[in-house]
Amino acid sequence: MRTGIGILLAAGAAYAFSFAIDLLLGALTGVYSSTAYLPVVTWSVIATLALSVSYKVAAGSRWLAVPFAAFGALALFGALVGPHPHSYGVAALLLTQAFIIWRLATRPASASGHA
Repeated sequence: MRTGIGILLAAGAAYAFSFAIDLLLGALTGVYSSTAYLPVVTWSVIATLALSVSYKVAAGSRWLAVPFAAFGALALFGALVGPHPHSYGVAALLLTQAFIIWRLATRPASASGHA
């Protein structure tokens, strides 16, 4: 049950993180106007809070990385078939975050500072 709730929260975090990165990279490359920077902060805060809570609920679960990998795969597909090359950056950052979350979950308890 705790893992399921953690995965749902991680999915919300991945969704919010994908929005934040898409808006940031899109604004930096000129796809979106410069007014896209304010929502970047909002979506980043949402992503950070959701990921923090998901990690507290289901700490040590590798499943928390799955939503980030799924959204990363969708962003990569969108980059391959769509007109926005900044989506490659979105995919790369989401897949990197999925890898980091997965690695943090596979660390031994003594290495992560938990007893």
